[in-house]
Amino acid sequence: MMSDDMDLVREYAASDSERAFATLVERHIGLVHSAALRQVGDVHLAQEITQTVFIILARKAKALGPGTILSAWLYRTTRYAAADALKRQRRHQQREHEAYMQSTLLDEQTDAAWTQLAPRLDETMARTAMETEAAARAAGYPKMQSDPATKQAIQQSRLTAFRSIYGPLFKGLKLTPEQTEKAAQAIGEVVQTQIDKWFVLPQGSLSQAEIAQAGAERDTEWERQLQPILGEAGCFRLCEFEKELPVHAAIDLLNAQLGASQLSDEQNARLLQVLKAEPYDLIRNVTGESWDPAFWRPQDYVDKHLQNIAESNQRILEQAGSFLTPEQSTVFSTVLSNGINARVAQAAAFIRKP
Repeated sequence: MMSDDMDLVREYAASDSERAFATLVERHIGLVHSAALRQVGDVHLAQEITQTVFIILARKAKALGPGTILSAWLYRTTRYAAADALKRQRRHQQREHEAYMQSTLLDEQTDAAWTQLAPRLDETMARTAMETEAAARAAGYPKMQSDPATKQAIQQSRLTAFRSIYGPLFKGLKLTPEQTEKAAQAIGEVVQTQIDKWFVLPQGSLSQAEIAQAGAERDTEWERQLQPILGEAGCFRLCEFEKELPVHAAIDLLNAQLGASQLSDEQNARLLQVLKAEPYDLIRNVTGESWDPAFWRPQDYVDKHLQNIAESNQRILEQAGSFLTPEQSTVFSTVLSNGINARVAQAAAFIRKP
């Protein structure tokens, strides 16, 4: 596929071939849209990002080398475009200004390209919208993982994230740089094994007991791989650290979106206690940045699970309202609502329907 993709890229770069570009869009739109949706958790924003990525492809077509692996390039570009979109969204929330992506990404040269490509791109996206949605639900993440270059790009990105996420733990355990790298890689391998196993399963295929067993198997594998690096006490601390991650992620996200109105140390401490008091299954993915095992249960269970999360969020907001300002409470409510929406969107995109 690599040479075929790049043949099309070169054809478009040489002659502005609409046929070549439309073929590239149809071939990769599922991957780009799924990756964008996973990053932002919002269907409409993911569609905007998908358009932006293909606009960037049109701009960069002449600069791409013959050895470029297009699927991996598109995946990286999608991550950058999604990060930019989320930054703009946060500015919109903080400053109450209308956020927009296209006007800041398109210069005069791009405007001409957009004028030429927009009708074809819009037509292609409209024609493939239902196919893309179905493909994302049916194949989604497994399809992205089937391409070795894309899979490697995802794994490398995940490894970078793990170095950052678990950095405080590794620092607290006083690991050497070599031990830190080995620990991050071991965590990445265990997570990848889970992904390979879980994301080929359709919704409703796992019982609560099977989900619990899968979690226990993951913990056992973590201990097997990480105990030689972290020691017994370090592995115990890792399990504790894992349970605290969603709580800290929620507070970090809230402070990032509050800008100059960030929480005080006392507010941080009080919100930490409020969040930790909720059942772990309801806050494990409170920011929507990971995946929720409950979505592999039957739909009636998922519906009840979402209701329980909504009730948990309401309890959190009611308690937090006693020490957050009205502005802080409003932003926190948005963070929690976006977390639910992201979970639903991710499940629709990455878990196959039976």
